[in-house]
Amino acid sequence: MARRHGWELPVHTFQVVAITVYFLLSVAFYAFYSPFLGKDIYEHVAIGVYSFLALCVFILYVRCTAIDPADPGILIEPDRASPYRSHNDKSCTEHPSSNKDLLMRKEESQ
Repeated sequence: MARRHGWELPVHTFQVVAITVYFLLSVAFYAFYSPFLGKDIYEHVAIGVYSFLALCVFILYVRCTAIDPADPGILIEPDRASPYRSHNDKSCTEHPSSNKDLLMRKEESQ
């Protein structure tokens, strides 16, 4: 069975490790780094910038995990698939040099 997105169970071990490390590093920034920057203005700026970036990264993680990475041709039903036709409605049997329009243009230019 093919997975259509990353949220289908069972989750991969790397997914669990990645999100765990992400949250641990985020907590470590707020707990161990930002309080020791010195002046309050540095602390507030660093927390504001880091919070914005951390939220953006988390939103992108959720969005990228929800995307179906499979090629559309992989999930097509076998009875609809033809070995002589591509799935984007272009003929695969013709060679580009056998195109009639190309030959006509070549004759017109001579």
